[in-house]
Amino acid sequence: MEAENGTLNGKYITFSLDQQDYGVHINNIREIIGMVPITSIPKTPEFVQGVINIRGKIIPVIDLRKRMGLSLQDYDSRTPIIIAELSGDKGETHVGVIVDRVSEVVEGTESNIADTPSFGMNVDTRFFSGILKQDDTMTTLIDIDEVLSDIDLSQVVSEQARA
Repeated sequence: MEAENGTLNGKYITFSLDQQDYGVHINNIREIIGMVPITSIPKTPEFVQGVINIRGKIIPVIDLRKRMGLSLQDYDSRTPIIIAELSGDKGETHVGVIVDRVSEVVEGTESNIADTPSFGMNVDTRFFSGILKQDDTMTTLIDIDEVLSDIDLSQVVSEQARA
């Protein structure tokens, strides 16, 4: 996504991972819940923690720290799960994303969002859609669809259904 064309404008839910600030466009967020029991699923990528049952709906859950290659952290009762909504070939899919802490909702505009800088060939920035600048802070904007693009979440849910 390019910041110049205004496609990144809008409100963002901000959260932290490893003491860094990140944001996801609010249109991708259904709700934020506290930690609930997670049922693990065999034969899934390491960052897929398993599935949760929210009001009768089975939702796969990923640990965003693990997905982004950050150091691990234990969960507690205050660890939030952001329930994101993704649009794909098979319609809408919900996925839980474990983060360290949810912060606030912020406004992103063409004037305060910059493109993700290029770091060279060996740095993977495909998960990031831009940098939100506010006062003295910078928040890395995450493209949640890209973070989950190579995961077959329907397979994770169907594995749970067979169990």
